[in-house]
This record gives sequence, structure tokens and C-alpha cells, in this order.
Amino acid sequence: MSSKKFLKIVLGSSFLIWFFLVIIFILTDPYNIIFNKNSKVYFSDNINTSILAKKLEIEKYSIIFGTSRSHQIQYDNSETKVLNFSGSLYGNSLNVLNFLNQLNEKQTSNIVNIYYLVDDHILNGYDKNDPYSKYKKQDYLENAYLSKIKFFLFLDINKVKNIFKGIKYNILKDSGYYINNTGSLIRNNKNEFVEKPKEFKKMATSQLYTNDGIDALIKINKFCEKNNITIRYFTPTHMMQYAKLFDTNIMQKVWTELFDGGIKEFYALWYVSEVSDYIKDDKYVAFKDLAHLNEYYNHKLFIDNVVNRDTKYLIKDKFELNKYIENNKNYFK
Repeated sequence: MSSKKFLKIVLGSSFLIWFFLVIIFILTDPYNIIFNKNSKVYFSDNINTSILAKKLEIEKYSIIFGTSRSHQIQYDNSETKVLNFSGSLYGNSLNVLNFLNQLNEKQTSNIVNIYYLVDDHILNGYDKNDPYSKYKKQDYLENAYLSKIKFFLFLDINKVKNIFKGIKYNILKDSGYYINNTGSLIRNNKNEFVEKPKEFKKMATSQLYTNDGIDALIKINKFCEKNNITIRYFTPTHMMQYAKLFDTNIMQKVWTELFDGGIKEFYALWYVSEVSDYIKDDKYVAFKDLAHLNEYYNHKLFIDNVVNRDTKYLIKDKFELNKYIENNKNYFK
């Protein structure tokens, strides 16, 4: 067989495989971006950010920015519905800033509150060392039809995997979760728990920050001030053994720079004794796995502290930050 013939066979076979996968991808629509079907959706991507943003042109919403640690938040106990961008946009401060700067006047005016989970690794800026929080330049207001065509034509390994995962989940109806039409992740079991590990040597997500990441969050804060949007910052909550790995020097440096940049307050929820230390029968009752709260406690901490503005964990300046670190130094590294 000649090399030219072999090349034609390889290219032809590759095209047929790609074409077959694209057709299956469109028919199964695992990201629910074509048919807007009522069946449960299990995945989200940047294109879902654009779909959620369109809702801001129709009515008012409050917004959740963050990571998988805020993806379960569904409401803030008000009459205003919540759009949760934690799964589709993720919390990298450059991504959030880029998204906000693209919103039109109507969309911006329809934002009631922003709740921003400042997770341990989302201030990493352009640094791509973190496997989760990465800056992705994207046009979120691109023509809807064009963006969908591009999304379906440019397949990657994750999209291909999710085709078959989606089919499996819909057949078995036992994935354990789904994503609702406002972006929140809904767990079948809201009270999951995890076994207490014998030892905990490594954090699931490192404490990462860059000057670009910090500067982006400061610009987000200025955006909210300019547009009269209330924004509340809060940290994730960790189990006792996880918190022990935290470097308070990094914690202090990052939030000192943010205070110097104009951020006025945040809720320091890294360690909450009644949650972080809640162990029963050698299980962490408030956590569904080693890095995430279960849905019940995720909402409870969010509502009790951030929404209801409980002052117990509220830090309003560098003096209070230093006092917090000193008072809680035994719980961190």
C-alpha cells in the first residue's frame, strides 16, 4: 500500500469518526444548549455561561461566582432568583472580570447582588499550573448560533467523554446529581458525609495567587461600586484536618493586598468549629468528600453568615484580619 493511499485512509477514517461523534453530540446534547430539553443535565462549560448571561436581559437575578465549592448554592432566601456561574465560568478572577466587562447595560442593571466565593486557588491569574482555575479568553456575548456551531464542531476529549456519560446517566438515572437551568448543582442526597481520613498530607487545591489575580479582583470590586451592585466575598469552609495545612502567611498577604486595593470586608469561613470539627462515628458529617461541604451545610453556612450578614466571621480591615489569624492560629499551619 502506497503512503498516499494509507494517508487517505487515515484521514477518511478520522473524518468519519469525527462526523459520527459530532452527530451523536448534537443528538444527545449533553450540555442542553440546543433542544433545551427537560431531561436532567450533568455538565456545564463556557457556553453555558453565555446561556445564563442571556437570562440577565429578561429579569433581575443575584449571581454566584466561585468554584465547585459554591456550585451547590441555589438561593439566597429572597424573592430574587440566583444564577450560579460556579460550574460554567469557574472562579478565576480574570475570567469573572472579563465576563462582567462584556455585559451590556441592561444585563448589568439586572444584577441585584453578587456573592463571590474567593476560593484558595482562584487568584492565580494567568498561571496555568492549577488544573481547575485557568484563565480562558472568551466572547460571552458572541452570536448564539455561531457559538453553538463552534461548540459542537470543535470536540475535545472531555466533550467526547461527556457524550457517553450523559447517555449512561440518563439510562441509569443514578448519577447522584444534576445541574438545574440556573446553573446550580443539585445533589440527590443533601446530607452526604465522608469518612475521617487517618492522615491528610495534601490540599485538594493549593493556596495560589498572582499580582494579576489580585488586581483582577480589585477591578471587579470597582466595577460593582461603579454600577451600584452589592458584592459579598466569602471563603470556603474546610474540615479540621484540611485547615491544618493552611499557610496563614499567604492568607494574610493576599487579604492585606485586597484591603489595600479597596475591598472593604469578607467572611472568613475557612474554619467554622461547629462544622469543621463535626465528627460523628468517625465521619465528617458536614462534608460530602474531603474537599467539599455537603449541600445542606453549604447552604446553611452561606445563608447564616453571608446572606444574613452575621458578624462573627466578618473581617472588615487589616487589624481584624491579623486578630482573626492570631485567635485561630492553632487551627492552621
